[in-house]
Amino acid sequence: YCGVGASGLLLVLIGWLSFVGMNRLSDNTEFIYKTNLIPTAILGDLRANMLHRSNAVVWHILANDAASMAAQEKRIAELDKQIEDLTAKYEPVIVTESERKLFEQFKGGMPDSKAARKKVLDLSREFRKDAAAEIQRTELTEKLAVLYDAVEGLIAENQKQAEESYASSHSLSTSLNWTMIALN
Repeated sequence: YCGVGASGLLLVLIGWLSFVGMNRLSDNTEFIYKTNLIPTAILGDLRANMLHRSNAVVWHILANDAASMAAQEKRIAELDKQIEDLTAKYEPVIVTESERKLFEQFKGGMPDSKAARKKVLDLSREFRKDAAAEIQRTELTEKLAVLYDAVEGLIAENQKQAEESYASSHSLSTSLNWTMIALN
């Protein structure tokens, strides 16, 4: 009877450890999803919209008529709105202080880039295309580099966090497996 009782107790212990371990692994997976996958997707969309907006500025400079320029300005305004929405969507998912600093760098650089872009679009609208292109190549590119660097830094930070979370989950899984082997 003692052997049957010990076997039953061992099975209950193994079941309990399996349950606890699977719950922890599930929690780690959910953590990776919420804190790394969602933010990385937002940042990917943010970067894509920023590139589309930069292209729209170039197309504005290349446009030869008011209607084409107006169409590009409308596109730029739409992309600005999408970028603002993505920025607002990203802020609540910030996890670390280094991530917060990069995000503040991004937000802090937005007014300067908008001011430089306004100069470019004003000159382009006045059909001073060479002057607009020069400011776009110099001042605007410099201001945008700050934003792109911040977004790239945020993507790298999220990748680092995901790798750390994965390593933690892998370690937990390995420990759980060795415990199960030892109990069997």
